[in-house]
Amino acid sequence: MRLLILIILLVLSVPRGFAQNESAAIDSLAVAEHSDYQFQVKQLILPASLMALGTLGTINHNITFSNDINGWFKGNDRHHTSADDYLRFVPSLAHLTLGFIPGVKARHPFTERLMASVTAHAAMLAVSYGLKYCVKEERPDGSSSHAFPSGHVALSFTGAELTRIEYGNAYGLAAYAASITVGVLRLHNNRHWFNDLLMGAGIGILCARAGYWLVPCERRLFRLDSRKSSSPSMAALPAFDPASRSVQMAFVAVF
Repeated sequence: MRLLILIILLVLSVPRGFAQNESAAIDSLAVAEHSDYQFQVKQLILPASLMALGTLGTINHNITFSNDINGWFKGNDRHHTSADDYLRFVPSLAHLTLGFIPGVKARHPFTERLMASVTAHAAMLAVSYGLKYCVKEERPDGSSSHAFPSGHVALSFTGAELTRIEYGNAYGLAAYAASITVGVLRLHNNRHWFNDLLMGAGIGILCARAGYWLVPCERRLFRLDSRKSSSPSMAALPAFDPASRSVQMAFVAVF
């Protein structure tokens, strides 16, 4: 009984002051990280313009010169490449992994990068494949009616914009170069019209930005801030029981 009372007293008296300064620093850092990329209306201009052009191009290919641009790649059936099937993943992988390379500074911790990536890619997949099955535009090679928008380009541009936001314009430029290469290869393989690429690029950029806009909400949803602020506390206290003439140890951990 006395041991139980001792444990209860320890739980109530475990000092937590040593963790307050660390928690305050973490919270301040979290606020700074969340404020460095907040929603602004001007951030919609580029993706909305690309998506508008892509949409108009499905109505009339002359608006986006899709017929002319695709004509430049005719006769490439014998030179089909599968490089685009692999290259499309590179920007997204770069977004998650570059921060582990010494000397490369990420703007957010890995947990937040992961949340932004999952949110962005989930939105991209929902929008892209929803449109594919609603619009049913035939591919240039006639293989299917799921040309609009380009899923390969949407995926690669999502990763490219995530990389640009996280690591700056220099790394973002390299990621966008890979994404543009994916688009060119989709034309080379005669799998998409040019307007499909425009729509895919717009969707990718918009979903990547939305991924970061929603990070503060996801932190609150998963209570990440409260988990960081309540750092584990531990205490151990020896005790002597006269009745049994034994030395005992009470150990308490508060998580």
